[in-house]
Amino acid sequence: MTVLDPDRFIDEAIDEGRKSGLAALGNLAGLVFVISEAEVSCDMDGIDSFIDQYGSTGLSQLCAAFHAIGAESIAVSCRTVLESMPNPSEPDLDRLNSLISERAGYDYESLRGMVTREASS
Repeated sequence: MTVLDPDRFIDEAIDEGRKSGLAALGNLAGLVFVISEAEVSCDMDGIDSFIDQYGSTGLSQLCAAFHAIGAESIAVSCRTVLESMPNPSEPDLDRLNSLISERAGYDYESLRGMVTREASS
């Protein structure tokens, strides 16, 4: 039985997502990738850029990813924005952007834990 190296899995998921796109990834790799993409988008251009690139489908995956990682405040905020698509309010977008930029309710160890849990289930 092969033991999953979560750090390697995370790196490979992000690399593959950047190379081939979100649609080419499996479920777990997709969860890792959308979190990474949201972090980069929020840190650089804002959550709007993530939504512009991935649309409501990507935002739905992002909600699931933050729920899976245990970042419930982000998952709830993400769901609020998703439910108001295609015209979310600026305050809702700003809140989601801030929560993701702050990494509210999660850190890298949370991501590693999610990968380990999901891969073993």
